[in-house]
Amino acid sequence: MSATDHRGIHDGETGTTLLEMLVVVAVLGLVTGLAYPELRQSLARRSQQAAARAATVNLRVARAEAVRTGRAVAVTGDRQGRSYGWSTTRIAIDAPLRAETGGIVFFGDGSASGGGVTIVGPQARMTTRVDAVTGIAVAGAR
Repeated sequence: MSATDHRGIHDGETGTTLLEMLVVVAVLGLVTGLAYPELRQSLARRSQQAAARAATVNLRVARAEAVRTGRAVAVTGDRQGRSYGWSTTRIAIDAPLRAETGGIVFFGDGSASGGGVTIVGPQARMTTRVDAVTGIAVAGAR
């Protein structure tokens, strides 16, 4: 093998230098650093939306139980706002829940005491309203 023999390296071939690799890593780090806070907020928002949808569904289940049994079902939250439920069901939640009144009562005829519950998130509040006449729970109602 002579000093002029360059095995594996052909004219026109280029490789990646360490400097180029460091620039790529730095750019990726910058993009990740800028995107992470928005991603975290988006995940928190989705979690809050899921909790609000679950609260709406569970209020509808409580109404259905009242109609099925013909007896009043009172949905109440705990003092810390970390769970809510009725006589046979208790549901734990991640986002704090605030009721406008002490709770919502669904009656055997399908009507309710009315009111609303609000899921309080870091950036927004999501409210589910219960109509007093129909007892129907609607998410996002004002």
